Amino acid sequence: METQIEKSSVEQLISAYAEAVNTGNREAIAAFYTEDGLLIPEGFKPVPQGKSRGKYFTKADINIGFSVKEIIIEGAYAFVEAAAKTKVSDHSSSWETNKNTRDLFILKNIEGAWKIYRYLFNSEKQA
Repeated sequence: METQIEKSSVEQLISAYAEAVNTGNREAIAAFYTEDGLLIPEGFKPVPQGKSRGKYFTKADINIGFSVKEIIIEGAYAFVEAAAKTKVSDHSSSWETNKNTRDLFILKNIEGAWKIYRYLFNSEKQA
């Protein structure tokens, strides 16, 4: 049964995840995922749990903000549709880009705590 409290917990997780990514905290990023969780970034192979995921998010400076569009909770799983605005900067090469993405989080409730089971995103084309 969906409750506002469950949805609020899911939104708080997404917000805290963005903060971990924005600060480049590898350990905190990894802690948001289930043991078998996957990050599925656009144009790359899926990134399994572990230090490699933290490396993906710390190769450059990332500033991401999510706007949650919909949350559906079914039993131990939550499906979150979001939109993200992201600025990525690589100071070593002076490269910088802004992009908008459509994001899908599949969360799993483990012992009363929501964790990211799958996270995938793709770029939204500008009209």
